[in-house]
Amino acid sequence: MGRLVHHGDVLLTAARRGARGTPLDDANLRGFVESALLDSRLPAAGTTVRVRWSGSEHGRAAALLTVQPAGGGVIAYAMHNDARTGWWTDLRLLLPAAGADQRPIGWRIRADNGTRPPTGEVRVIAPPDAARVTVVVGGAPPASVTLDASNAGTTRIPPDQPATLTAYSRDGSVLGTTPLPLVEANGSSLPGDSPATRVAP
Repeated sequence: MGRLVHHGDVLLTAARRGARGTPLDDANLRGFVESALLDSRLPAAGTTVRVRWSGSEHGRAAALLTVQPAGGGVIAYAMHNDARTGWWTDLRLLLPAAGADQRPIGWRIRADNGTRPPTGEVRVIAPPDAARVTVVVGGAPPASVTLDASNAGTTRIPPDQPATLTAYSRDGSVLGTTPLPLVEANGSSLPGDSPATRVAP
């Protein structure tokens, strides 16, 4: 946990502010943040970390968090863990800084075995101010995603089908729109290096 030695407590306390869902314990939060910083090659100093949502996946602690260097874009990470198998990364997505807080973010839930194939289930996290979220798959009409009290929901989308998520405010105006990435084929590059890990401004 070298990147958090000098800045860990402050960084983790700030990361919890405004978090929705089931709170993470300190060990899981620290593990997720450290993993995101290592993957993004960002230092703890000067990087803003926020937990957007936390809950469970496959019965294990899970979270959607974002990291942002000063003056840079926002990288969204969806992760879940198991103390025996380590941290699984389910999403890495570089977003433009402008409007990042208003975007819905979704990721394809994958099996925790073998090559981790996608299951067809998608988790969707709406921004705090969203009243509803719709998903468009291919040329189909928009379908609503049922959200819980933490503004999270799930839907089913074929693993090979592109989709787009849109969040709406209570007055019906669009807050933000985000494509749903296909499962990333190569996780060794930096987020944003491939079309599957970035959203154009």
